[in-house]
Amino acid sequence: MRFNEFQAEDFVCDQSFQEYCLGTNSHSVIFWENWISSHPQKQIDIEEATRLFALLSVNQGNIKEQLWQLKKGLDNSDAFRVQVSSRKQPKPRRWLPAFLKISVPLAAASIFLLAYQRRWFSAASSSKNSEINYYHTGEGKQTLVLDDGSLVTLQKHSSLTLHDHFSSTNRTVFLKGQAYFNVSPNKNLPFVVQTNLTRITVLSTSFSVREDLEKGISETILISGKVVVNSNRHPEDPVTILPHQKFVYQRFRDNGLPKPSIGNRPPDEVGIQKLEKGNSEISWIRKKIDISNQNLEQIAAILQKWYGITILFDDKEVKSYRYTGVFQHENILSILKTLQMSYPFHFRVADNKIYISK
Repeated sequence: MRFNEFQAEDFVCDQSFQEYCLGTNSHSVIFWENWISSHPQKQIDIEEATRLFALLSVNQGNIKEQLWQLKKGLDNSDAFRVQVSSRKQPKPRRWLPAFLKISVPLAAASIFLLAYQRRWFSAASSSKNSEINYYHTGEGKQTLVLDDGSLVTLQKHSSLTLHDHFSSTNRTVFLKGQAYFNVSPNKNLPFVVQTNLTRITVLSTSFSVREDLEKGISETILISGKVVVNSNRHPEDPVTILPHQKFVYQRFRDNGLPKPSIGNRPPDEVGIQKLEKGNSEISWIRKKIDISNQNLEQIAAILQKWYGITILFDDKEVKSYRYTGVFQHENILSILKTLQMSYPFHFRVADNKIYISK
């Protein structure tokens, strides 16, 4: 089958790809992991297909019926294939608000919104509303304050997807690329980071995750706390890592050379490395910030540039407050709380922005 000619909607309608998305067939999961890894040029189509499948899966009734209607609509007319003009692509590609145009409407999906820095995927049904939040960085970093109070700093060219009802019934996020996490504690609701290669479960900790699909490598660096990492291929073999350790998982690729194996399992390579003090692998998130008699407006500009989060002022007077201090290896909320102790002000987080007032 010529999957290399597939576009997002074609992948969604393929049964084995559906099994990969749902994780219901191990053979399909392994096949698509290997296929995606060996076809990096199709990454954008795969991401769009995965998000579309998730959208159809969330509270939408009979997904098989919806996928049948989707495939029927795509087979009937090219009018359902719409090019996204907001992205620069090497060649024209199709995109789907197709469910908005299919002659027999899908059972629920009604709204699809696109933005470059932040994308919301909203699907309404007769019973209740569902939402999937998607964040994507371009050339710069972006810091997110999640609903549970956790901080996430995305490295450039990375994306984060939040599942439905995040922080109320689950704390699961899906990461592509690299990110630094500072997780808010909640013993009853573990924080889970899902990547294409691994699943990281934490309670309260700070850590960095980097994934390189082209090389089939996933790395988890623990700064504090404790995390458990499972590979998606072998979830029955969890690995616990401790502070100042790096867990490296490299997916086995069958290149025709003889390799040792364990039973019928491919010999994936895993390892734990101890990080030396001052390791440069997390230097992109850790930086010394030196403030010398600067006003809060100037300080806000520095923090915005480094952490990639918007800071707004509700009062003009507070902009002139002056501070001096040195901050190293601290997140943006910790810095603001420390400044508050010197000369009080208030701040609040809403819609992933920080608002400062007297």
